[in-house]
Amino acid sequence: MAYSRIYNRHGYILDFIKRNNRPTTQHIVNFLHSLGEGVDERTVQRDIKTIENELDYVIERKGSHPNRWYEIVEEPEEKTLVSRYLEHAGLAEMLQKEAAYGKKGRKAVFLDDTQITHGLEHISPILSAIRSNRKVEIEHQKFGADATTRKVSPLFLKQFKHRWYLTAREEQTGNVKSFGLDRILRVIVLNDAFTFRKEDDHDAMFSHVIGLYDNEEEPQQIRFWSEANHAGYLRSVKIHHSQKEIGEMDGGIVFEVDVVPNYEFFQQMLMMEAKVKILSPESVIDRMRGMLSRIQNLYQP
Repeated sequence: MAYSRIYNRHGYILDFIKRNNRPTTQHIVNFLHSLGEGVDERTVQRDIKTIENELDYVIERKGSHPNRWYEIVEEPEEKTLVSRYLEHAGLAEMLQKEAAYGKKGRKAVFLDDTQITHGLEHISPILSAIRSNRKVEIEHQKFGADATTRKVSPLFLKQFKHRWYLTAREEQTGNVKSFGLDRILRVIVLNDAFTFRKEDDHDAMFSHVIGLYDNEEEPQQIRFWSEANHAGYLRSVKIHHSQKEIGEMDGGIVFEVDVVPNYEFFQQMLMMEAKVKILSPESVIDRMRGMLSRIQNLYQP
């Protein structure tokens, strides 16, 4: 049996246990049968044991025979790509069935169509180069500019806002930059080896960054005010993991983040319009004032 099918089944099981109250082995078997998976109770029990051993989930059986049921009591602290994939496998199956139904009847699910898929063919050679610590030569073309050829040390791939990026260290300048895969025209894996530096670790590099890496600025403690009605959203969807609540002011809530004030930070602020206001430091406030002034000038009659 193909491994992808086994992984999908593990994902269905995880999703079913999470979404249902006191699911028994037979409940899971019946659910899998409805998806065309011809398995028995023993297979389900083996699958659950595999999920625990390989993905660090703790799944306990509770209650008494014959109505013993499953509960996820502990999830992995840091979820791997595989565990994230498995968690969404059940959702993907439902969306696939809905897409088929939507061709015959009324559509109930609509997906964002802005996903950029150009350049995904570069993922395989880039990953190979990363794993073997080999440099690559890329032909990269910015919007509105001629294509340039660069020799880089590939560090990692990162997805952000529907696009995939290669974060790499340029050989000519020594700087770390992000390159959109959709703007890369060609990738050649070279025989030249490179040494992965301690400072090139993803978590260290991006610990104070929203979005894409920018090595031209230092992180700052930035405080901003949010109107009370919007604060609930910011509590549930933080703009950065360092975000913390400081206190109340003028009928709203004051938050603080420790980040590089890069393009993506200001983009987040502007998206929230008049619901938020930057309080400090003054240098960041001045930059926001400059942006708002330029925007206002565009709309002068």
